[in-house]
Amino acid sequence: MHDFNTLFLQKEIHGNWSKAEDLVHNRAFLFGDGLFETMVFSKGELKDFYLHQQRLFRGMDLLGLSKNTISPEDDLNQLIRKHVPDRETARIRWNVFRSGMGKYSPESSEATETLQIQALILAPAVKKSAKISQEHCLYPHPWANCKTSNALVYVLANKERIAHLQDEIILLDHLGNISEAGAANIFWKKGGVYFTPSLQTNCIAGIGRAKILAALTEQGLDVQEGEFPVSELLAADKIFVSNVTGISYLAEVEGKYFDTQLEVHLEKLFQL
Repeated sequence: MHDFNTLFLQKEIHGNWSKAEDLVHNRAFLFGDGLFETMVFSKGELKDFYLHQQRLFRGMDLLGLSKNTISPEDDLNQLIRKHVPDRETARIRWNVFRSGMGKYSPESSEATETLQIQALILAPAVKKSAKISQEHCLYPHPWANCKTSNALVYVLANKERIAHLQDEIILLDHLGNISEAGAANIFWKKGGVYFTPSLQTNCIAGIGRAKILAALTEQGLDVQEGEFPVSELLAADKIFVSNVTGISYLAEVEGKYFDTQLEVHLEKLFQL
């Protein structure tokens, strides 16, 4: 995109969108009482919007938020086109949080929306080094698979990653099973079989994850979801992580080295 950092847009009560130059106090800011979706805008439209919408709606049901006023796909696409030049790509963060104020006890079930529009940075093809987090893990919550406004565990995990000069960090669940990476889901391959942690490990129900699982199944390849210890990950031939920006292959994890040859049949899922 053109050289700006982030454009903030907020949906007003009457349904129109306006620039929100200053972030205001709201329940997402004060209590983490909301959700968000990170999406890719390419060729004039949001990619995989239905998958994002369905995940958002599941989260809204858990938080008790009304879906009555949520913007439909066409409205969002038209709005973003006004701010993203033709043939440009963008990273879109769609924030949805509870309206009104109150304290811990909410006063409303209505939802407020904001958009953040940024230049899209694609996932690097290879991340040279990764470690298993020793400081943070993922606990079971009803909202564990959703992208909530409270992402503190991921912030602290990535702080740990930076402190150890790593390119990626891998989080375990509270039982010691592999769960996900610092901002992505994780897969590995051994002997032609693909593995990924199940949602029972408290990982995010990633859109890239869903696309990869569907593609592997459609291609008739063996893919297993489950609860796996660290030893199974470290015995893999290849490890890769995925989110909406693409796939990254991990060259080294905890001193062990892995194949980083591209999975071409999966890379196609993320072409813009």
